[in-house]
Amino acid sequence: MDRLADGVLLVGSDGAVRYANTAAAGLFGRSQEELIGTILGLPMSTGERTELELNRPDGQPVWVELCTATVMLNDGAALLGNLRDITDRRELEQQLRRSQKMEAVGRLAGGIAHDFNNLLTVITGYAEVLIKEGRCSRPGEPVPDALQQIRLAAEGAFGMTRQLLSLAREHQSSPVVFSLNDLLERIRGLLQSHLGESISVRLQLCEGGDAIHADPGLMEQVVINLVLNARDAMPEGGNLTLQTTSTDTRVHLTVTDTGCGMEPEAAARAFEPFFTTKGPEEGTGLGLSTAFGIVAEAGGTIDLETEPGAGTTFRLSFRRQNSDLRDRPPRATPPGDAVTGVVRDTGRGRILVVEDGRSLRDLVRYVLEDAGHRVHAAARPSRALALIADDEPLDLVITDVIMPEMKGHELARRIREMRPGLRVLYMSGYTAGEVGDDGTAGSIEFIQKPFTPEELLKRVDALLTTA
Repeated sequence: MDRLADGVLLVGSDGAVRYANTAAAGLFGRSQEELIGTILGLPMSTGERTELELNRPDGQPVWVELCTATVMLNDGAALLGNLRDITDRRELEQQLRRSQKMEAVGRLAGGIAHDFNNLLTVITGYAEVLIKEGRCSRPGEPVPDALQQIRLAAEGAFGMTRQLLSLAREHQSSPVVFSLNDLLERIRGLLQSHLGESISVRLQLCEGGDAIHADPGLMEQVVINLVLNARDAMPEGGNLTLQTTSTDTRVHLTVTDTGCGMEPEAAARAFEPFFTTKGPEEGTGLGLSTAFGIVAEAGGTIDLETEPGAGTTFRLSFRRQNSDLRDRPPRATPPGDAVTGVVRDTGRGRILVVEDGRSLRDLVRYVLEDAGHRVHAAARPSRALALIADDEPLDLVITDVIMPEMKGHELARRIREMRPGLRVLYMSGYTAGEVGDDGTAGSIEFIQKPFTPEELLKRVDALLTTA
């Protein structure tokens, strides 16, 4: 019996333990001698299968599956209980449920972001048009404050949609192999500026073995989100420690504060989108959920340990990359980012815009025509294909991704069949997985909604000048 992996208990009719094997003693955190004669108060109903958490002296949570059967002894009936440790299984089940919830909310958030990004693009686009043309002010006078406030409010909304898209894992990600230690060293000053003088930051970095594969910009966002969360937990000041460790296969980052900690109910919901214990003007509840989505997309895990009044520790874990970082090429510049300065009004572009949203379609057409391009606009893919079939001279097609009749990648495929050399530029705030590898291959490019007229013109100009 002592060689069995499962715990075994023999409980007499009086409820006292008459026998416990080694595994059972280990589950209860006591010796076999201590258990004999103890009344544990377990639900020892014959034939039932029960999951329960054991009450251990060290307070460490251990979950077991208890199965019981009646046995006959010389002095009467007793109950034989089999206890199987299911702590790891329950943790995995909880992680699965949390991941499924996050996935469902992520899809919802992405759908909201799609429509919201269209609206924001129109709002900011026409605000920029009015500012550029000076239609709301006399020559020489500053732009009216009301118009500036519209633009600033829209820029703030841009940040929320970016977080929603991170939650939905629909942001543009550029993963590379990089040193997590180098990233933390680089942003140390930035972190301290966010925390102020009352909170000190300490880095405890491992020596080597800290290479991970992720998007450095998004990982920086994760760290900043965790640091801001720690700052809010330490309004009177405190200490914040960021520590990296590594094993043969994993790189770990822990972020520990000395703040107020969380109640169990809050800790259980910490990564839920829009959940926050802060006031209505203090937070959106997207910081930790965004961090969860980014880490998960990088193939990592994130969890927390917290206790009221005893601070909080976030634990992040990633697959370790065994690469010589010095031989890595520098991070590629995203298409269009190399174009700086004033956009050239080439006036030579013949462009087809495919967008089912009328307001956004009209804005894109207005911006392009104002820059001197010839523009055809189509509300549906079928109309766009008809124009291409009529041999309409075109240099570029700009298309939405999520549309009626067919998705953007299908439209792009059919365009390539009809015009193999014709460039295609996707524009979308939420691709819903419709772009994927097909959307980044060959001559197809992508611009993320919401975008400004200047960003659109820079991308178009870059594509036309390299065609």
